[in-house]
Amino acid sequence: MGGGAAATKASFNLLGGSVDFDLDLSNVHVGVNANIYTVSPTLANPSSGFVKSDYCDGAATGSKWCVEVDWIESNGDCGGATTLHTVEGPGNNGCSAWGCRNSYKFNGKAAFHMRIEYGLDGSWTTIRDGQVIDKSNLSPTPGASDWATLVKFYTIKGAVIYSSIWSGWEPDSDCGPNDPGALPTSEYSVSNLRINGTVVQGSEPAKCSSPPPSPPPSPSPSPPSPPTPPTPCQDPNGGKTSDGTLCSKQKEYGNCGASWMVGYCCSTCFNCTAGCGKTPAPNPPTPPVPPSPPSPPSPSGGGVCCYNTAGSCAGCNPKGTYCDTNQQDCESSCKGHWCPSEMVGKLLHHSFVEKCANATTTAEAPRV
Repeated sequence: MGGGAAATKASFNLLGGSVDFDLDLSNVHVGVNANIYTVSPTLANPSSGFVKSDYCDGAATGSKWCVEVDWIESNGDCGGATTLHTVEGPGNNGCSAWGCRNSYKFNGKAAFHMRIEYGLDGSWTTIRDGQVIDKSNLSPTPGASDWATLVKFYTIKGAVIYSSIWSGWEPDSDCGPNDPGALPTSEYSVSNLRINGTVVQGSEPAKCSSPPPSPPPSPSPSPPSPPTPPTPCQDPNGGKTSDGTLCSKQKEYGNCGASWMVGYCCSTCFNCTAGCGKTPAPNPPTPPVPPSPPSPPSPSGGGVCCYNTAGSCAGCNPKGTYCDTNQQDCESSCKGHWCPSEMVGKLLHHSFVEKCANATTTAEAPRV
């Protein structure tokens, strides 16, 4: 913003190289000079780089004079000029403090990309938003001595890239007069600066990053770890019984079956069986099967209770009371003899037939 300046710490030999950047002058008022250019100073401390007290330019004289290459100086957002200064002091004797210049209008477009290309002979070309400005466009036209001077300064001292905004002189007066009052509210920007050259004085700056490399392919998944083998069965107590005797000796003595070996020599004597010699608990007893419920009493009508001293169903005389309800009541309460209905029926039928036959025979006997 108004009155500011910035510069590279290192100086560069740009011969055969180039510089690219984006410049935005949209917010610079007419009557204010925003610019970017190179100067070729002698650095007081080359290892620490350029400082303000090292500054020199093509308008100065004596020790503060040096070659100045104005890639662009503007008159606000209206127009600008590209200028070469290779001769000390003012005058018409070449590219002096007055400069070998080309002026132009921005035509309403004050933000653009610029590229500066240098030849090995010192000549350079400025490309501003497609507009090409080279040595043939400068007036007066630079001569061989001007290019030789630029080659000498760029080779020995290098070029510090310097950019500032100020008011006091502006190119292309057709845009408007100098206006110091417009400086405080004017601002511009230089961005995406890329330099293709070699360092002459100062330290090596950070290099522009290349596109990030493609990420390495993801490693193949590691094969699953093999399962941990089971821990082999071992004899506890260091392989000894309670009295300190080795299990191998106890087996040799035939003691593996002894009751006091339980819990010892699990591998040597018991082949790692569960319990290490303990007798497994017996299976629980099978619960008893509950008895079948008693058969229900015979239903009513299944038989008759007979009363006779013979104890047989022949000649049964049924009582016809509750004693005929079931066998239990008949035989226990009524002191009778239980006869199934089917047998009683047959006996009664036989008795009836026999009585009828006897009666018939008796009636007919007198007629014989």
